[in-house]
Amino acid sequence: MNAELAGLLRETGVTVSPDWRDVIVVQNYAPIPMAHDPRAGRWAGKNGFNLVVLSNGTPAWYCKCRTAGDAVLERETAIRSRLAGTRPGALSVPPARIASSHRIAVQAGPFVDATNFGRVLAGLSTTGFADLLRRTARGAADLASLALRDAADLLHPPATVNLRADAPEPLTAVLAAAGELPARPQHGDLWWRNLLVAHGELWALDFERYGTLWVPLFDDIHLVWTSLSLRDATAACTLERIRSSGPDARACRALLLERAAAEQLTAAQLDGVLVFYLLTMAADLRTVAGDDRFAAPYLADLGHAATLLAAGKTNLLSA
Repeated sequence: MNAELAGLLRETGVTVSPDWRDVIVVQNYAPIPMAHDPRAGRWAGKNGFNLVVLSNGTPAWYCKCRTAGDAVLERETAIRSRLAGTRPGALSVPPARIASSHRIAVQAGPFVDATNFGRVLAGLSTTGFADLLRRTARGAADLASLALRDAADLLHPPATVNLRADAPEPLTAVLAAAGELPARPQHGDLWWRNLLVAHGELWALDFERYGTLWVPLFDDIHLVWTSLSLRDATAACTLERIRSSGPDARACRALLLERAAAEQLTAAQLDGVLVFYLLTMAADLRTVAGDDRFAAPYLADLGHAATLLAAGKTNLLSA
């Protein structure tokens, strides 16, 4: 192993031998060093690679290696340090430490030996599915309260947020009708790929975007949307599916309405947040791919939402 990398791993608390046989490269992005441009936004391309470091042949640490001075990595490490902890029955966050040379920054934390959330979801009954989503959503809400208490200096919370996005009518009218909403920090990418289940406990990963979005229920909708799509990958339009009479759909609607009440959102505001979510995801995924490959499902949802709204339908998350 490169001596520079081995030294940085040791600085973060990783016990490592200078041998690549103790390391698994799990993602490899653009080469480093490469200057990180914070102006590129939250979807800026990663430079570097991710590692799993073994101890006696068993995964022990998960590490991100990026260009020195990577603002996203530094911010994520600081936020995870404030939110880290095992929270039985809620949402746990693994700790992280960072070390840098003049070329490379390394973030390291314990490897969580767990099952991916998506694999667990796929085998659950509707009741189990709804219970797991509810527990996750409430855990994320508790984490947001903790972030406002312990990491406000890192997050710089606004008092309220307005739903602004480039969109045609009648979508723009729905966003405007929502007015000002209470600001709540969102994970920004809370879906089954970033969640783990270990011995009945839930763990959240990937805090690179935490607090870059402040629209309440964004995380809840993203969790429901991606989880429902996982349960039925054949559905072309998730909005149409969630408005159906199926048991999973009814459970998801009930959860989102429950969470909207907890955040004190009106029905008009919930419609606005839903449209904002779909617009944001479609725009972000189009930016990532450079075309509509990944954005297509969200564009289909937006088209269905626009049709319903044009016909005078409100309360989009009702059957």
